[in-house]
Amino acid sequence: MALKILIVDDEKDTRILLSELLSNSGFETETAGDGIEALNKAKIFKPSVIITDIKLPGMDGIELLKRLKNTDSPPEVILMTGYNEYDAAVDALKIGVFQYIKKPFGDPDFILRVIKNASEKVELKAELEKEKQLILNQREMLERMGFEIESANKVASILASWSYSLDEKLERTLLVTLSQISADKGSVMLLDDKEEHLAVRASTNKKIIGYKSKISDSGISNQVAREGKPLFIENINKDTRFKKKDGEYKYSALLSLPLKIKDKVIGVLNVTDKAGGVPFEKEDQEILQRFIDRIIIQIENAQLNENLERKVEERTEELRETHKKLLQAEKVASIGKLAASVAHEINNPVTSINLKIHLLLKTLKELKEMSDNKELSDKIQKGIDGFDIIKRNTDRIAYIVKGLLQYARKPEEEMKRFDINQILENFIEFIERQGILQKIDIIKNFSQTGSKVLAISNQLEQVFLNLITNARDAMPDGGNITVTTRAKDRYVEIILSDTGHGIPEEKLNKIFEPFFTTKEIGKGTGLGLSVCKEIIEGHGGKISVKSQIDKGTEFIIKLPAVS
Repeated sequence: MALKILIVDDEKDTRILLSELLSNSGFETETAGDGIEALNKAKIFKPSVIITDIKLPGMDGIELLKRLKNTDSPPEVILMTGYNEYDAAVDALKIGVFQYIKKPFGDPDFILRVIKNASEKVELKAELEKEKQLILNQREMLERMGFEIESANKVASILASWSYSLDEKLERTLLVTLSQISADKGSVMLLDDKEEHLAVRASTNKKIIGYKSKISDSGISNQVAREGKPLFIENINKDTRFKKKDGEYKYSALLSLPLKIKDKVIGVLNVTDKAGGVPFEKEDQEILQRFIDRIIIQIENAQLNENLERKVEERTEELRETHKKLLQAEKVASIGKLAASVAHEINNPVTSINLKIHLLLKTLKELKEMSDNKELSDKIQKGIDGFDIIKRNTDRIAYIVKGLLQYARKPEEEMKRFDINQILENFIEFIERQGILQKIDIIKNFSQTGSKVLAISNQLEQVFLNLITNARDAMPDGGNITVTTRAKDRYVEIILSDTGHGIPEEKLNKIFEPFFTTKEIGKGTGLGLSVCKEIIEGHGGKISVKSQIDKGTEFIIKLPAVS
């Protein structure tokens, strides 16, 4: 590009001659007849060199020189004069004139040498400015890189800490990340283990933390996660691709970047608006991407550590539950062995005692009928009453032994596919015929779908009989028993609720333990609910209880559903 030269002189002939001379030598020229015109043309023409006479109308060359030196890119100035102006020359040199020459200058080569020297100085200044800018850019880049490395080290320390949960780590990491581009609003979303949902794990807006969305759904973050490509939107409310159904977005600009390890997306970083409303630049995306690349592996490691900790906790809890079940199984096995070993020894003498009591009672009753002596009859009646007490207690012994044997007995039947509604219908019809539930109404609320289970029907009937008998005993003055079935989460639920006196809260967690009973002494063995629990768990199900004093009790049985 040709060097630009502005020629300023009130003599038209001088302007023309100098312009021809310099144009023929390859320079681009412009001319002005006075200082004011020269200033105006300098703003538009932007010369690298100005040749000006000192004596000019309106504004002399010294004043023009002063004003030009105060511009952003001052040109080199060559002053011309036809007078011996020593003071003016001194002032010009102080201000920074390139050269001071006298008219007339008859040698054209002299002028060209001066212009050449000035152009070399201009080029040198341009080179120096370029080098200076390069150094400043490199310095800024080094400072930027230093800040990024320092921030990345800070994030590494945060993510490696055992003092914070993953969400706390991500929250602190987000703030450090936003500081890279002086932004103050953003969020971090991570994919779940199945890579089906994105969840907000950290955000400057606390209200949206925990929000989940399917990765297949529409939405900016979901699109970024699916495609693995960043989105840079300068004004989202004017972008027709992301038009909001109701109202407008509360932010204007958006940077959404995928968090990727190699080609695998593990989440998304969203940044909305920079601090002070300053617009995003393409460089902001590059800075964030560079910073994310530094810390992404540490984020994944922190996520893996959290998953590992959670799995360890879950496994530990499973082991605790397994240990409890093993202890319970050992207890049950011990009871079974005990029941099997003592049943024969107890049943034989109890049978003999019952037979003998029956004969003695018969004899005593006959003697009483035959006796006319009131005193003797009274004594015989006392004997009869005493034997009645003995008989009730031997009957109780027989009942307890029967319960023990039932508790210890292992099922040998094969599970079959049943409709739980049909089992309940048949069972309720049976107990109604037997007159077990006097003054009690049974309300049936059966679901018409999803009621098929694999079961041993007589075992389930045993469970239902135990629960309904307990409900009856809790309602001596009558009441309602509601039997409900429904399909829920791959299970069939059977809910039996009564309107009885309820179970105290402190006893609820013990009612499934062997030999624990809420009934009066002599009215229960404490084995019924324990047997129910064993049967339901043997079917792969669960049984739980809810109760409120004077309002009633509700047992919930969950059995795996089959199609």
